[in-house]
This record gives sequence, structure tokens and C-alpha cells, in this order.
Amino acid sequence: MLTTPARDQSGRFIKTSTDTTYSTAPTTKSESDEQISTYSITKKRTDPPLLFLRVSNPITYIKRWWKRVVGNEGVEFRLKVRPLTAIAIAMALGIFSFGVGRVSVPADSPIIKYIPQLLPAPTSNPWRETAFSGTLRSTNGDIYLLTSESEALSLNIPSNLDLSNYIGKRILAKGLFNENQRLLKIISVENIELLSTKPQKIPTTIPSPTTFHTPTPIPTNTQEEPLDVSVYNNPSM
Repeated sequence: MLTTPARDQSGRFIKTSTDTTYSTAPTTKSESDEQISTYSITKKRTDPPLLFLRVSNPITYIKRWWKRVVGNEGVEFRLKVRPLTAIAIAMALGIFSFGVGRVSVPADSPIIKYIPQLLPAPTSNPWRETAFSGTLRSTNGDIYLLTSESEALSLNIPSNLDLSNYIGKRILAKGLFNENQRLLKIISVENIELLSTKPQKIPTTIPSPTTFHTPTPIPTNTQEEPLDVSVYNNPSM
């Protein structure tokens, strides 16, 4: 339904003011617009610092790195082998390992080398019991025995044994003799025997040669029987 505007007394239309409606609904701005406006305001208001220092905790980065490593750790293997494939793989591995062994280990080198343990060699006793005859001599307090072969043997005499009465005399000394040191060890006075000044020769008889008589053969008379010639002359026999 249409409404007619009102008229005044003179019949003219009365001007009426147009009503303007304002929406009371709140206006919303998008997040991008707010960020742009905030960035523009802060850019205008804040100045760049002369010195900017930031210290972070390295342990935090290490923990994050370790969590990343542990989270990605692990290897998964899936192997599906059939009998014929397993036999072929085993043969191939055996041939390969045998070839590598022939190359790395020469044929002439033993796998196990026997090292014999050397036992200590038995040492022989250098002392032997024997007796020597000769003249007892003393030089600078050292007593030695001069044998008949003009060989000087050192004597090891106990401290309680006095041989000063035997010096210059022929004696027979018994004891232990060391061949390496040419030393005769006398244990007691009983091992020393006084001999005559000059060695006595033992009389020996020279055997006289004996003659052997060879028997002469006795000839014997042997008679030979005459040969019968008629046997050879008679052809019928």
C-alpha cells in the first residue's frame, strides 16, 4: 500500500527528512587485517635495538635431538626364504667363504702351529770322586798338588786341616775333583796318604816269544787199480 506525502495549507508537499538506519551489528575484522595493522603499528612505534643478545639452553636442544634419534631408531628386517632359495644361498655363501679363505690363508701355512715347549736340559754333575798322587807345594799361602804329569791342581782344604807337615812330600790325595775348575776338594785328613819320596817301579816281566812247531804230514802209500781197457774196445757191451 502506497502512502501519499503530506501537504501544507497552500497545497505543497512538505519535505520530510529521510530516515537512515544504522546497523547495530558489530563489525568483524579478519585475522590477516589485524596482523597487518598490528605489524604496521609496532613497526612505526619500535626502533631496532643497538645490541640484541639471546642465550638459549643447549640441554633443551640436546634432549630434542635425542628424542628425535630414539624415535627414529630401529631397523626392521623381513626375510622370506623358500627351501630352494635357501639351498642356493647356502651354496653361494659356502663357495664365497671358501674362496676368501684360500686367498687370505695360504695353503702352505698351517692353521694350528705347534710350538714345542723346551724342557731344561739336564746338567751333569761336574764333581767326581777320584785320587791324585804328587808333591804338595805351597806358594803365597796357596797349597796345590803337583802331579807326576807336571800338572798343578788347586786344593780345597777345610780350615781345621793343617797340611804344613806334608809340604814338599809326595802324597796321595783323595776327594771330589771338578774338571772345569781343576780343583780337588779334600774333606778330611783321612783322604791324604803319605807316599815314599821316589816312586817305586813295579817290576814287570817281559814275555819271551814262544815257538810253535807245525806238524809235518806223513806220506801214505796208495796203489791205483789198473784200468780195464777191454771195456772200451768191446762195442757190444
